[in-house]
This record gives sequence, C-alpha cells and structure tokens, in this order.
Amino acid sequence: MNAKSPSKHQHTPGPWHLGMKPGPIVYGPLGEQLALPEIMLLPVGERIANAHLIVAAPELLAVLKDIVFFGTCQGQRLDNAKAAIAKAEGESNV
Repeated sequence: MNAKSPSKHQHTPGPWHLGMKPGPIVYGPLGEQLALPEIMLLPVGERIANAHLIVAAPELLAVLKDIVFFGTCQGQRLDNAKAAIAKAEGESNV
C-alpha cells in the first residue's frame, strides 16, 4: 500500500519549537500545536529527544535538499539523501 495522499500537501513551515508544558509538544511558527510525541511507554528523556528531532525536521530537510541541489555528495550518499527527501515528502513507500 502506498502511503501517498492523492494531493500533494506541504508540511507546516518552520521554525518549529519545543514546549515542555505539559510537554513535550511541538509548536509551529504561529504557536499552533503540530505534534505531541507522547508515548507513555517510553522514558521521558527519550520522548524529549524524539521531540527535539521532530522540531529540527524542517531545517534538516532544507539542508538535505541543498546538499542534493548543489551536488555536495555523490554515489550512495546522494542516493540516500534523495531517498530521505522522498520519505520526508511522502513520496516513498518506506
């Protein structure tokens, strides 16, 4: 089953921010709640670490796109970068 949606949606633009009350909660640039990485079975430190990774996602995606665009990597690294971009944009079955 392909996870792609029929229409191409864009993610909420960054920067995203991490709030800790009741926390961890990921907020968008206008203060809108974007994600609640709250899986009670995980230790609180791991939940916070996951939230930090989520908050960094827009910047990580932008940098990865720059790396691919400017050709600063090649071979398997370039293939991995393109695959990660496709996954982040919902264009991958993985």
